This record gives sequence, structure tokens and C-alpha cells, in this order.
Amino acid sequence: MGENQESESWKIRRVKHAIFNTPPQRGACKFRMPNLTSRNSSCFDPNALVRRSAICILNVESAKELWDSLESKYMANDASRKKFLVTNFNNYKMVDSRHVMEQFNELLRILGQYTQHGLKMDESVYVSRVIDKLPPSWKDFKHSWKHGKDDVSLIQRGSHLRIEESLKAHKSDKGKGK
Repeated sequence: MGENQESESWKIRRVKHAIFNTPPQRGACKFRMPNLTSRNSSCFDPNALVRRSAICILNVESAKELWDSLESKYMANDASRKKFLVTNFNNYKMVDSRHVMEQFNELLRILGQYTQHGLKMDESVYVSRVIDKLPPSWKDFKHSWKHGKDDVSLIQRGSHLRIEESLKAHKSDKGKGK
């Protein structure tokens, strides 16, 4: 293996060190850089793209530098992503034709992306918003939650939803004579 390829291999290990905090060892990485432009290549190696992109960000000395460079590259459209997330959450409606827990988990994923993008919302606000998004068949349950005196977290509400959904499924199975 040529000296140039070995030094590229070492630099890739250095980037991995910044990401995964494992100490790189010289000579530990002995691989050849694949030729992505070769027309004779019969298979696609997805790791080749990772290695190629790692070479683009070789000159980092710390994990913070690496993070900042990746963030500036991939979070450029952050404002539009935030608007999309807010719209996504506001327009989300739960329907009776799907499991409530499945839809609840989708809302949790959207709220997780809120925090990932630095958007803040008080927990009592998003608990109330999630309750409002329950499907029409959950009207009584929604009413009792809205007018309850207890201050329950979103995770606790999720547990209550899971229990209530299983009770509703059990009642409908009994009604069908199963």
C-alpha cells in the first residue's frame, strides 16, 4: 500500500477518534480507497461514500471542530426545517382507523425533533396539544383529561393511552363474541 493511502487511512482513523473517542493506532487501518468512478465496479460499497466524505473533513483537531463543521454543512436550512416541524406538529390529526399509540409515537418523534432543533415548548402546553389531537372516538377520554386536576407528564399520558387502548380493544373483542 502506498504511503499516501496509508496516511489517508490514518487521517480517517483520526476523524473516527473525534467521533467515537477510540484512540487511533498507526497502521491499524489497512484498506484501499475504492475507486467510485470506475466503470468496471460491479458492486456498490456504501462504506466507500463514508470514507470519501470523511476525507473531506480531515483537518479537525477536536470533536467540537468536527461537530461544528458537520453542523454548518447539514443544518444550513435550519430555519425552514423549524417551520416545517411546527407546521407538521400543528397540522397533525389522529384518526380512528389507526392505533392511537402508533400515532402518539409519531407525535413523540416530532417533539423529539423539536428539542433537536432547539425549539422549546412548555410540557403542559404540548401535553394539552396532544390531548386535543386524539381521535373523535376518544371524546370522553379527552374531556376527562382536559378537565382533570392532576398535572401529568406526556410519558405518563402515553402509559394511560396504552392502557385505555388495550381496554377498548378488549371491550370490542368481547362485543364481537370472541
